[in-house]
Amino acid sequence: MKPVTAVVWQDDAYQLQIGQDWFALDLLSYQLMAATAPAEPAAVLQVLPAELAAARNESISWQRVLLDLHSGRWFGSWGVWVVDVAALILLFLALSGAWIWFSRKRGF
Repeated sequence: MKPVTAVVWQDDAYQLQIGQDWFALDLLSYQLMAATAPAEPAAVLQVLPAELAAARNESISWQRVLLDLHSGRWFGSWGVWVVDVAALILLFLALSGAWIWFSRKRGF
């Protein structure tokens, strides 16, 4: 895998140079798409100092897990549909439970 050698912000997306090729980074799906070289000069990337690289947090937060599940990063578009159907089922269960509870209180 080749390293990223330059980064430019252009057209509301990051343009990354990997080797001699340029790619646009989709910030929602974190996928790279082929792009043309940017018109403005690229920022030169520097190596991260060892003390900062060693201090990275390798754990994944629950917020990141839930965001990845809801956005389809794990299971693609099928995952989004499964989460949507589960939400509708839970909404139905909540409303039907409330309906049953209120109808028993009123004696219907």
